[in-house]
Amino acid sequence: MTKKEKKEVKLKQTVNCVFDIAEDNEGNLWIATSLGLLKLNYANNKQHIQHFPTNKHTYTAQTVLAAKDGTVYVGYQNGLGIVAHGETTVKQVFTTMDGLGSNWINCLLEDKQGYIWIGTNSGFSCYDKSINQFYNYYASGSSRSVALWGDMLCWGGNKHLLFFSPQQAINTFKANTKNPIIITGIEVNNKPLIPGKPVNGQMVLTKTAEYTDYISLSHKNRDFALSFSNSPYPTAQKYVYRLIPYQNEWIECNSKEKISYANLLPGNYTFQIKNQKAVKEEDITSLKINIQPHWTQTWMFRFFVLLVIIGGIYYSIFTIKRKHQRDQLIAELEHGIAIYKLQHQQADQLSHVQEQGTNYGKDNEDSNLNNPSEEKDYPLSDYLEAPVPQQSNTNNEFKQSNQYIFMQKVINVIEDNIANENFNVKILADTLCMSQPTLYRKVKEHFHLTVTELIRKMRMNKAASLLAMRKYSILEITEMVGYNDYETFRKHFKSQFGVSASKYVNCE
Repeated sequence: MTKKEKKEVKLKQTVNCVFDIAEDNEGNLWIATSLGLLKLNYANNKQHIQHFPTNKHTYTAQTVLAAKDGTVYVGYQNGLGIVAHGETTVKQVFTTMDGLGSNWINCLLEDKQGYIWIGTNSGFSCYDKSINQFYNYYASGSSRSVALWGDMLCWGGNKHLLFFSPQQAINTFKANTKNPIIITGIEVNNKPLIPGKPVNGQMVLTKTAEYTDYISLSHKNRDFALSFSNSPYPTAQKYVYRLIPYQNEWIECNSKEKISYANLLPGNYTFQIKNQKAVKEEDITSLKINIQPHWTQTWMFRFFVLLVIIGGIYYSIFTIKRKHQRDQLIAELEHGIAIYKLQHQQADQLSHVQEQGTNYGKDNEDSNLNNPSEEKDYPLSDYLEAPVPQQSNTNNEFKQSNQYIFMQKVINVIEDNIANENFNVKILADTLCMSQPTLYRKVKEHFHLTVTELIRKMRMNKAASLLAMRKYSILEITEMVGYNDYETFRKHFKSQFGVSASKYVNCE
């Protein structure tokens, strides 16, 4: 062959191998490659190669068929792709989920009636494009090649050839799939169910299994098995089944005509079984099954648990709130009693001092009037020294009154500076005109607190009263009581009241 007679077409570098080639009615070449499906044509003496992607992930294209009507069929390693005439992509890819016998496709052929025959790893299938259905034929070994020899299909497999009439095979398939499958028995915990007889305290069947389309099983009866038959040729056919939604793929039955399930989760299921060759919906035998939950999984039990949790939370909040109210009431009573005692003590002291002063003047006056001859002239020093003992007694009597006045001054100064974040011991001492050591000593003596503790306690009490008003946010109150750091405020508040500011508000 000369160079002029030979033409070489360069495919993409990612194409490792060409598996099959087909020509359509318009002279286009369709190429099955490791990259997928390619189309080669010539226009204006220029070659053009077009790649046909799919709408989902596919693997190597192993075979291709250009049908008489212009439709192109491509066999992948994971399904059958269809390219309608004039389309630029593979828009349809059929798999076993759509009724195809196997996803691994080896060869394709169109017979005289327009049926598409598909050789797979588990036999062969026939695609009826008029009703969009597959007829599946299972044979030992894979069907690697196919040819039309007169009115016969010739399949090449592992060390054998298979011949049959395509039309006769389709007619036989339709005839064999007319026999319905009947569920003949139901077992629970390896014991057959008898209509009208309860098992584990539950009545499951009221009529025989053949006439039952729904059963409900308790948690104790959730392990069950189904028996079936397909007369008159039970041994000549194969069956597939599934339990939706537990099983979405069809599963081939073994030689025993019984299917078992155990430990299914509570819920609704649909058991389906059919002849392996059945394609119509009416050829599927179905049984709806309800698995009841354990009593601890029922909504009533969960609702009861929820009520218990809510009740516990409410009781905890109520207890905390009541404790806070009791503590607050005790604190108010103690404060009122302390104020009352101070006021009463002050009044008694003032009354006593006034009474002593009056008696002192009266006694001197009576003494001078009754004994004028005994009047003496005293030196000035004696006059000044004479009242000293009396003055000492008066100071002792005013001691508690002075204590109250000092405490009130301290409280007033702190309250006036409650919002001042820079207020400290030094400012308090300067305002009271005394040294810091003296202030420390007197505050400790009268309040039984350090100066810092007293300031902090008054700020927290002020914060609590502002929170009770419910007019300000916690951040606003933080600034109103002289704190510029919320974390410090939160820590001090909880230390004094035992709860956070937010919980304190909710308890009010």
